[in-house]
Amino acid sequence: FTLNVGGKVYKAKGGLTGRAFQCEDESGNTVFEVTKELAFKDKFAVNVGETIPREAAFLAAVAIDQKFFEGND
Repeated sequence: FTLNVGGKVYKAKGGLTGRAFQCEDESGNTVFEVTKELAFKDKFAVNVGETIPREAAFLAAVAIDQKFFEGND
């Protein structure tokens, strides 16, 4: 998927297990990462750099959960 923030487009890619998603800038630098943690309920770690607002990364984490994990436990 792609994330549009502040007029820039960031591309995301998922890991082999599908439990981690990294969003990168045009230079390939990771701007944020969402990792699903093993737990009884959905629990994610969201690591955000300084490139994009934290709120945008958190909203992207919610979108990732809805698209890729909801009902797939």
